[in-house]
Amino acid sequence: MESKCRICERGRKGQSEFCARHKGAFDNLKTAYDIWKNARGIDWKTYLIEVSRNQETGEWVREVVQHMLTCESTVSPA
Repeated sequence: MESKCRICERGRKGQSEFCARHKGAFDNLKTAYDIWKNARGIDWKTYLIEVSRNQETGEWVREVVQHMLTCESTVSPA
């Protein structure tokens, strides 16, 4: 089993495919998605694209979004 984050070389956090920093960023993405989905009725991929275009998006979130969009990651907000 791979013990490194899928994005960087840090150790993974628990059963996550990400390190603690990227897992936190992913968790924040999931939480915010529920709000966006209810307010705007958008799907997960559209949400990721919009977040990636937002200049206020932080570096770790941006890295998670880029990974998910380029790798067609099976990680979903559920």
